Amino acid sequence: MEQRVPTTDSVSTPNAAANRVSIAQAIFALNSNVTTRAMLLIVPILGFGVLAVLLGQTNSWDLRNYHLYDGWAFWTGRGDSDFAVAQLQSYFNPLLATFTYLLFTNLSPWLSTFALGVLQGANFLPIYFIARRLLQLPDETSRGWIPLGVSLVGTMGATQVSELGGSMGDNLVSLPILCAFALVLRNSELKVVEGAFAGLLIGMTTGIKLTAAPFAIGLITSALLLAWSQRNRWSILVCTGAAVALGFLLTDGFWMLRMYREFGNPLHPMFAHLLGSDYVPPMPVRDDRFIPQTVVEWLFYPLVWLISAHRVSDTWF
Repeated sequence: MEQRVPTTDSVSTPNAAANRVSIAQAIFALNSNVTTRAMLLIVPILGFGVLAVLLGQTNSWDLRNYHLYDGWAFWTGRGDSDFAVAQLQSYFNPLLATFTYLLFTNLSPWLSTFALGVLQGANFLPIYFIARRLLQLPDETSRGWIPLGVSLVGTMGATQVSELGGSMGDNLVSLPILCAFALVLRNSELKVVEGAFAGLLIGMTTGIKLTAAPFAIGLITSALLLAWSQRNRWSILVCTGAAVALGFLLTDGFWMLRMYREFGNPLHPMFAHLLGSDYVPPMPVRDDRFIPQTVVEWLFYPLVWLISAHRVSDTWF
C-alpha cells in the first residue's frame, strides 16, 4: 500500500521525513504497482505516435529523392532495369526503404505516420532500462522516476522530433542498437548468449544502415570490458564479434553480392577509393563540411553545435 502523510502534519522527526512522499514521487513510485509501471512506459510511446500525427506526414527531400523509389524499385523488381534513378542513393541497402514504402502505400497517411511515431518512440524503453541499470540512485522511488526523466530527455532531441513519423531511419535503427546495449548491461555478469544476441541485433542493423557500424565496434568493446573479470571473457568476445558479422551478412550479404556482381564493389557506391569501381570516382563519398576540423573539435564536437548548428547541419536547430 502507498504511504500517506496528513497535510496538516507539522512534525519533522527523522522517521516522518523519511516517510513523507511528494505527489510526484507517489506518481512515479513504479516499484509499488506493476500496472502503473507499465502504463508510465507505454503512454509516452503512444504519445510519440500522437505527436507524429500532429506534426504531419513527412515530406523530406530524402523521401522524394530515394526512400520511396528504393523501396518501390526493390519490391517490384524495377531496380533490375533502372540505372541510378535516385543518384548514388539508388544503391543503398533497400530493406529499410522497402519497409517504409510498404507502410506508406498500404496504410492511410495518419495511420502510417502514427505507426512510425510509436515505433520511433519505443526508443524510450531501452533508454529507460539503460538509465535504471547505470544510475546509482539511493532508493527504489528514485530508480523509478529519474530513469523516466532521462528517457524523456533522450527521446526529445532535435533528430528524434524532426524525424518523428518519417522515413529518415535514424530513430528506427536506433531502437535495435539501444536494445543491444540494454541487453549487455542487463546483469552484473554478462552471459555468452546475451552478448551473442546483442551482437546479432547490431550486426543486422549495420547491414541495413552502414552508419550504425561505429556502434558495432562500441558493442564489442563494451562486451570485452564488461566481461573482463569473468573467466569466459574471450568466449564472450568471440561470440559477440561473430554474431555481429553474422547479423551483418544476414541483412546485407545478398545486397553486397549483387553490388559486387554488377559493379565490382560490394559496398557500391561507397569506398570506391578503396575497393575500386568503374562507375564511381575513386574518392570518399562524404561531405567534409560537417566533420571536425581540429583536435579540440574531435574531442568536444557536440559542444561545437552549441556555438553554430550549421557546423553539423544545413538546417538550423
